Amino acid sequence: MGWDIHASFKASHPVVAFEIEKVVVSTDPDSLVWTCSLDGIVSCKSAYDSLSEVRSPVFWGKQIWASFIPPSRSVFIWRLFHGKIPTDIALRARGFISPSRCRFCCAAEEDLRHLFLDCPFVHGLWEAVSSTFGHKLKLDGTCLDLWQEAMRVVFSTQMKALWRVSIITVFWVVWFLRNQATFEGGKPVFTDALSLIWRSVREADSLQSGTMKNSVDELQTLHRLHVSGRPPKAPRILEVNWRPPPPGCLKVNTDGAAFGSPGLAGCAGVFRTCRGFVKGCFAIPLGVCFAFEAELAAAVHAIDYAWTFGWRRLWLESDSTFVVNILRSRSRKVPWRWRPAWDRCLSLISQMDFAVTHIYREGNQVADSLASRSPSITFF
Repeated sequence: MGWDIHASFKASHPVVAFEIEKVVVSTDPDSLVWTCSLDGIVSCKSAYDSLSEVRSPVFWGKQIWASFIPPSRSVFIWRLFHGKIPTDIALRARGFISPSRCRFCCAAEEDLRHLFLDCPFVHGLWEAVSSTFGHKLKLDGTCLDLWQEAMRVVFSTQMKALWRVSIITVFWVVWFLRNQATFEGGKPVFTDALSLIWRSVREADSLQSGTMKNSVDELQTLHRLHVSGRPPKAPRILEVNWRPPPPGCLKVNTDGAAFGSPGLAGCAGVFRTCRGFVKGCFAIPLGVCFAFEAELAAAVHAIDYAWTFGWRRLWLESDSTFVVNILRSRSRKVPWRWRPAWDRCLSLISQMDFAVTHIYREGNQVADSLASRSPSITFF
């Protein structure tokens, strides 16, 4: 079923009529969709997000959360970087009148900067961590400045995880020992603090799967931490070849690209004959969408072009496992705005001699190159 547009309207407004005819009309009955979600279904998360104020995420938000970092410590770091730690000076600003003294050095008032950076006791902890990992940390800024500088250091994946854990654990150990001295009495012991830090680092290593670099420096650092190095796996060489279709069949390689998540996107495809000659190619801008939507759009347009030109034997090849899987299963679980076009696509391939396969990106370079340029060009 399509649009029934009067000939006089097409003659007077050809561009508008063309745009209308591009909109696919679904044969299914109308239904309500929740436009704030991709699948059109209401969920608590999408409803909450639609009512919440949109805020820019902090750059360190994902850095402090990991499977090898205890959630309680990640929450503590979140509060610390937002300045929400109840030090003596912070409590005094809220009206709690009490004397303020650092529990470690007993020589200065307790505020965020002194407690976590300037105190001689804490300064010694930072020096120990810096010397162990072989990178000098600057303590002349804020806690967030220290973290930002630490995250710029280039390590292997295994060392980077241990480095993150050690920085977070120093902050957490300082606050833990401070509370212990405040509520249970006694004076913090430097060697006990270091032991707690290194024990946390070794525990974290057993929960992460990063690998080390093949370098003497990293091996020596791991030995100082009493952690076993995990060398990277040997690379697996896989031969990737583009195969032509059988005689009488056309093969289309498709790809989509999005410069952001979501971002400006486009899709492309290349039709080839059994001798490898190009039969046709297309590139279409899609506006702002996700990468997997662009991959889906590439398959939809390729099938639509094949049907329009009478190419009933079609072999579609894509480097997207998402597209390959839903085409093989004939699934209708696609974003709601693509559902009418997708339903039409499924109807068309049911009337075609159709096959779909996956190929690695190395064998899909022409479609990939077209897709990367498709947000700014249109052609067939």
